[in-house]
Amino acid sequence: MLNLLFLGSLASMYLGEAVADEPEEPKSDESKEQSEQGTQTDTTTQSEESESEESDNSEVTSPESDGSSEGSTVTAQLPAFEQHLTEAKQHVQSKNFDGALKALGKAEKEMSKSERILTTNEISQVWFYRGVVESLQGEDPLESWRQALIINLGQEWDSILISDEASQDVFLALKTEVQNRRIVSVQHPDQYGHAKIYVDGFLRAPGDFVYQGQHLAQIECPNGEVFGK
Repeated sequence: MLNLLFLGSLASMYLGEAVADEPEEPKSDESKEQSEQGTQTDTTTQSEESESEESDNSEVTSPESDGSSEGSTVTAQLPAFEQHLTEAKQHVQSKNFDGALKALGKAEKEMSKSERILTTNEISQVWFYRGVVESLQGEDPLESWRQALIINLGQEWDSILISDEASQDVFLALKTEVQNRRIVSVQHPDQYGHAKIYVDGFLRAPGDFVYQGQHLAQIECPNGEVFGK
């Protein structure tokens, strides 16, 4: 999570040469011929390798698989952040609060490593679930829920995870508090080339504001790479 005062320095670290990409030099006819021959050779090699891999996979696959571990396999195939967030919700539902908090801690650490732009709801869920655990354990959930709403004022209450009306009233009161919270600039740089800068899952532009607090900043480079902080 990032204090937005440092977003400008984060951008300068990752934008690189995105502001002014140099045009590619034209190739000579001889270079073009060599490039085309190389491409044809690579294509043939890749095709042979692909056929070999398909053959190997058909030998490894067992027709006797009954799919009994399908649920765990699907979870394991998810990227790390999504996997930990899904596990956290499952732990909350099963009242395994220690497991939920551990999964949420891992999800928070993986957030900035995500290779895709996360949605605002995915980001805020980390703190919403943490507040749910704290409330169900008889602890103070205010700080966690406040952080969830700073990121995503549209965060919805989940009456399936927590049905206590008093806790829901506290959560709704926090929404009003956050609405009146000071707003600050996202410190979006004026020059950023073809890169895209996201804060809490939303594409941002110079002059944008957010509620004061901690936020997730992600930069999508022209080549598709995503960096977060």
